[in-house]
Amino acid sequence: MENLNIYDKPVTLGNILKFAVPTIVMTVFMSFYTMVDGLFVSNLIGTDALSAINLTAPVIQLVTAISTMLATGGSAVVMKKMGEQKREEAKEDFTFLILINVIAGMVMCAVGYLAIDPVFAGMNLSPDVERYCVEYVSRYLIFTVPILLMNNFTLYMIAGDRANLSLICSVTGGILNMVLDYPYSLPSTYCLYYLYPDQCYSHYNESFTRYDEVMEGRGSKVQAYCTAIARLGKMKGTEYDISAHINGAAGNIAEASSSTIAYNDVHAAYLIELAISIIHNRNDICLVMVENKGLVPNLDPGMMLEAACRIGQQGIEPIQIGEAPAFEKGLLENQYACEKLLADAVFEHDYQKLLQAFTVNRIICDTNRAKKLIADFVKANGDMWVDFRRQ
Repeated sequence: MENLNIYDKPVTLGNILKFAVPTIVMTVFMSFYTMVDGLFVSNLIGTDALSAINLTAPVIQLVTAISTMLATGGSAVVMKKMGEQKREEAKEDFTFLILINVIAGMVMCAVGYLAIDPVFAGMNLSPDVERYCVEYVSRYLIFTVPILLMNNFTLYMIAGDRANLSLICSVTGGILNMVLDYPYSLPSTYCLYYLYPDQCYSHYNESFTRYDEVMEGRGSKVQAYCTAIARLGKMKGTEYDISAHINGAAGNIAEASSSTIAYNDVHAAYLIELAISIIHNRNDICLVMVENKGLVPNLDPGMMLEAACRIGQQGIEPIQIGEAPAFEKGLLENQYACEKLLADAVFEHDYQKLLQAFTVNRIICDTNRAKKLIADFVKANGDMWVDFRRQ
């Protein structure tokens, strides 16, 4: 059953949700783009620029409406034919819809450039607002075709049983937004929880949690990998053999990285690189969780940090980082306080620390909400829940 195409599976609530949930999540996720951009425009450029964004909204909504029409109707046609096992017809329709999107985008772009000046000139706007409107729309129109294709591919990927890929693309857009908001640092998916907590919470699905994502994605791959090795009864001499990495037979790690399935998992890659560095005393630089102890002087010495370390037969040698900037220091100390309070609460059975841990959590950030969540945890876990004492 697990290997069946989604269109071959029975119509159940779970299978319907696999189509519906990613679409809902992506719609919510993308709606935040405009909100975030609006906040930055109003605070960094001014109210005239924000007014221009609102005045040009009908142009944006028109493009969105047309793309939604083509995406919704087109994906319905494709999914219907996929369900009827008319895969070749579905592929032809898909290609035709892509061409329609490109043509429609080019037409809207051309018409927009012809109408942009007379439309805004006739609205009796202030010179600054009119200038912002023309600049904003003129640049937006350049990307009309990519915007149409983006919105359509979002649904077409779901129609092609690639709902998770579609969701990944949407989240990637959020990460790119993060790059523009914080251009001085490298983005990380983990940072989404700290920098955009409301946005992350808004697309959380209680019926399909992070656990479900891992088990359906990487978890199923690891299980299939281990099952295949168990059937063979060995790893050495098979496609799962990792000895080329361990004994140094390969010219270099990067060259050998495609020779085994195990190594192509990023977590396995870290472990293998670590083992190679120790066995051959290479003193390579690897990421390791270590106690701070002055690596970042202005952070708590007991804080555990994922830091660059030289690894060899002499052990682990952490590399000095230096002081954390105020913004990053605040984020790190907030998370450290949350985790330490939670651990102390469990070991000390202290309700007060439990409440503090939940309250300082970046996604919760509210005492009343923290109390409600704790009550939900108590109800869900029953006798398994720790007996916390109120001080």
